[in-house]
Amino acid sequence: MFKKNVLVIFLVFLFFTVISSVAAADYYVDNNTKHSDIVNWMKNDAKNGDNLIFTGSKYDLTDTITVNKSIDIKSENKTQINFNKKNKNMFKVAVSGVNFEGLSLNYHGSDYKSVIYASGAFKKINIKNTDIKVTSSDVDTINIGKWLGNITNCKINIESQFSGALTSNVWTGNIVNSKIITGTGLGTQHVDAIIRLGKWKGNIINSEIYTNSSCAISAEWKGKITGSKIHCGIDKKNTYTSYGLFLPGSKGTITKSTIKVFRGSALGIPDEVKVSNCTLSSGKKYPNINRFRSDLVIDSVKKSGKFYKVSFSNMAFVIADSKPCTLVIKCGNKILKKVNVKSLEGVMEGPQKTIKVAIPAKYANKKYTKTAIIDYYNVNKEYNRKNNQYKFKF
Repeated sequence: MFKKNVLVIFLVFLFFTVISSVAAADYYVDNNTKHSDIVNWMKNDAKNGDNLIFTGSKYDLTDTITVNKSIDIKSENKTQINFNKKNKNMFKVAVSGVNFEGLSLNYHGSDYKSVIYASGAFKKINIKNTDIKVTSSDVDTINIGKWLGNITNCKINIESQFSGALTSNVWTGNIVNSKIITGTGLGTQHVDAIIRLGKWKGNIINSEIYTNSSCAISAEWKGKITGSKIHCGIDKKNTYTSYGLFLPGSKGTITKSTIKVFRGSALGIPDEVKVSNCTLSSGKKYPNINRFRSDLVIDSVKKSGKFYKVSFSNMAFVIADSKPCTLVIKCGNKILKKVNVKSLEGVMEGPQKTIKVAIPAKYANKKYTKTAIIDYYNVNKEYNRKNNQYKFKF
């Protein structure tokens, strides 16, 4: 009986010893903690699943933290971490499974470095309840080459020129309940967009983005954007000609969102992106939606004897063959003539084809205003290029 009790006591002691040793691997950072202390802990004591916890109200980080364990980096009181090292990343993530939470990151580095940087194979990195402030130029704030992860309840404030917010070659992830802002009074941002993505599968949900350049560019996007506000041109004097969202080669939905662009179009998207219940506002003479499709456009209409010569070309936003369509000549609501038009090869400039059209003699004079229309069936009129119609009176 005695031996049994001793064994039980020993096992209980061993259990709590193991638990305490695991808990002891978490590392708490205060004002007295040196950068070398964090490096030593990361190298010798940290294990996957541990926590690097900042405890004070402020901490001055003197060099890059290379994260080579799957840990959580966090603060319980939103520690302000300041970084002023030139030509250095603030956090360099070398493994997957890293989370940033409850932090306030102030970055004043430069030279195309980042607040959070990762390269190589896919990295699962989540950023939650974190504020990021950038006050130096030429910064890719979050630059993760191949990324799995979300940005949730965050605020990214860029108070400098030539800096972007998010950059990734391939990203599967969302922006949720977050705000991204570029400062006013900085002149033109001189970046094509503050969110620059190659292939992106994900969503923007209940978020706000304000910038002087384009909001987001993605060569191939699949997902949804809903309940969000996007405003390009917060500094009207110096705003960049832009798109709110520039998403060629994409498929998804944009709903219940407000997208305003001071100089440029609200959306540059293909037909596979559906838009509904949105408020869109674009610059003068810019359509709200530029559809990236191979549409024919009418270049001119000229009279030649009893005929009208209608010249048109395939000069849309993608260099691809146009779809077969119909040339329609109308006077008011009356259709005077229909002519089928075959597919045309995409080109960069110049009329490609001229069709001779005869209309009833009654209408072939200056008395009647006529309209030549390139008609694509099953395509919303709202989405068509403005110059798919040509009015003439002769």
